[in-house]
Amino acid sequence: MSGRRSRYRTLIRLAALIGAAALAAGTMPAKTHAAESAYSHVYAFGDSYSDNGALLPLTQRAVAAKIPEAAVLPAVPETGTYWQGRWSNGPTAIEDVAKQLGLGITDYAMGGAKSGDGNYYAWLDYIRDTGLRGQVRTFVESLNGKPADARALYFVAASANDYFQMGDFSRTETPRLLATRAAENTRYAVEQLVAAGARNIMVSKSYLLSAVPAVAADAKATAAAKTFEAQYDQALRDALTRIASRPGIRLTWFEWGKATQDIAANAKRNGIANITAPCQVTMPKPAAACGDPDAHLWWDEYHPSRRTHSLLAGTMLRALKLR
Repeated sequence: MSGRRSRYRTLIRLAALIGAAALAAGTMPAKTHAAESAYSHVYAFGDSYSDNGALLPLTQRAVAAKIPEAAVLPAVPETGTYWQGRWSNGPTAIEDVAKQLGLGITDYAMGGAKSGDGNYYAWLDYIRDTGLRGQVRTFVESLNGKPADARALYFVAASANDYFQMGDFSRTETPRLLATRAAENTRYAVEQLVAAGARNIMVSKSYLLSAVPAVAADAKATAAAKTFEAQYDQALRDALTRIASRPGIRLTWFEWGKATQDIAANAKRNGIANITAPCQVTMPKPAAACGDPDAHLWWDEYHPSRRTHSLLAGTMLRALKLR
């Protein structure tokens, strides 16, 4: 990608402009319409596409500890740049799913999380392991030897930052190799959840990385992203075949990339007028947000808008056969 590390520097500038705020990561929504669920609770693991504000206090700790390069991320909720610690202008898709089902959600997802150990923002590793493996490890440790809730829904979605780190920091691995490794990391995370007692798991395939504004603007990056997407999806399906076939395990696939494509292909019907440009421009420097965020597929150069998240949630519910 052009402008190596520009994404990081831009977020530093945003953080410097808007300061810091605290946010609780767990929520318990009130019951909505008549949606009745076979599930008891929702647990989420992943990256910024599912982060409901959990990363914000960790970055505040990093800044307070004067860790080199640390910055408050993604932004202070009051500014409106990002909403209440989310990397968007509203709730994430998995939060919407929990709300629609009238369930509480415990969200371990962290912005910047990689599919294995660690974070895109390496300075966060001095605070704790925010990668997918670290999230699952934290969850398992919280059980104190007791089995995980077999009636809960466990949502797993990660891999984007493996690809972004390659592009932004000129990593030498090929997209195919990175995708294969990311799929194995995701398999390991799912395996650990199952071993802990999880029985209902929704696993997301690759995001539509080739269409995010920061990637789509670069032909070479777009081609690499498409290779990554295809390889990750195939490798992940192969890696989870045995787990999915185990008695008592219900593994549901969520086709995040395809769902995003479908939303864009039916943009008019979905009330979306712009499927390419972000509403909130952050690069090369922050600008005022657009006046019609719900008419945009993308909130910033990397993340879906709240409208897109809401539409993705509907697709998730259909995949779970709950709509």
